Amino acid sequence: MNSKEFLDDTLINAGLKLLKQLNSRIAGLQDVVIGKKQTKDFVQILHSHPIHWVCVTNIGCGLGKVKVLDSSSSPQPDVILQQITALVNIDESQLELLYMDVASQPDSNSCGLYALANATALCAVINPTSIKYNHDKMRSHLRECFLSNNISRFPGTERTATKDIKTVFKIKDGKCIKMIQPSTTNP
Repeated sequence: MNSKEFLDDTLINAGLKLLKQLNSRIAGLQDVVIGKKQTKDFVQILHSHPIHWVCVTNIGCGLGKVKVLDSSSSPQPDVILQQITALVNIDESQLELLYMDVASQPDSNSCGLYALANATALCAVINPTSIKYNHDKMRSHLRECFLSNNISRFPGTERTATKDIKTVFKIKDGKCIKMIQPSTTNP
């Protein structure tokens, strides 16, 4: 894994396998190609548009809500809608996607690192919106996790998000409709 390499499904799946060892009570953490419906709290990494990874979870959400942790500055919820509806056991017309205010990636090829870092925080019961990752140390940290066969919190410092939820999308006729920016910090 070099310093600018895009993480492919093999590396993402290896990270998910380590996360399953970290917290076996959390569902999901499945191979990114195989998505089964989840009936418990889950964390999952999804492949979005041609070369992008996002983390999704229903931890701390009410029925019909899924948090999307996307390190990109331009969310594209329609691309992952089908994958999310395959994970949750609810009619898509009742689904809300809560885009969380997580740290942004500084380049175009680190989304997999940020997706794994956010999934790791969730599995460690840490709110990912409160972390500013140290981008320069993330790849070497992941490399060490793979070598030690043990994943741990990615290096970073505390950050204060202005609000936990950045944007809410509701689904209508199979399309995501952007809702008014939420003013509360609770999903």
